[in-house]
Amino acid sequence: MKNFYYEQEINVPVDSIDMYKWLRELTDIEYQSFSKGHQAMGHLNEGEFGGMINVEIVGGLLLVQHYSIKDKSKSHVNSYSDQSRAYLMGIIPIKVEVSWSLSIVGVSNQKSKFVCEVGVLIPSKILSFISSPVLSYSLKRHLKEEGALFAKDIENKFKL
Repeated sequence: MKNFYYEQEINVPVDSIDMYKWLRELTDIEYQSFSKGHQAMGHLNEGEFGGMINVEIVGGLLLVQHYSIKDKSKSHVNSYSDQSRAYLMGIIPIKVEVSWSLSIVGVSNQKSKFVCEVGVLIPSKILSFISSPVLSYSLKRHLKEEGALFAKDIENKFKL
């Protein structure tokens, strides 16, 4: 699995933020506003902590992700999708595994650091020709765009 990270300081103390609450209360409209590639999002009430379905376009690939929240705390949410599909040319489905972790780490009494990590495993040889440089570039760009807006939204929602 190849991992990609985004980090940003926010002006809210770590104890004031609840990552699980933020994620579970996120609306489809909000999700779509965090990236040009975000198409749709819905919450699932399956499993111990629930999950999400995310639809997005990254690097020209349509991705449909079925996340299960594997563990959660006030400062961390870890999700995994072993049933994601990447659609090559919009029609050829390819199984993809995706992990998605959101964390808040204390920096000082007034600041925190938001960390967003996405891991991608593409077991198909069909995508191997684009999975290294093109897909890596696209994922980094996408993560930077959505991560900055996630951080801003978390800061706005949990400001004292």
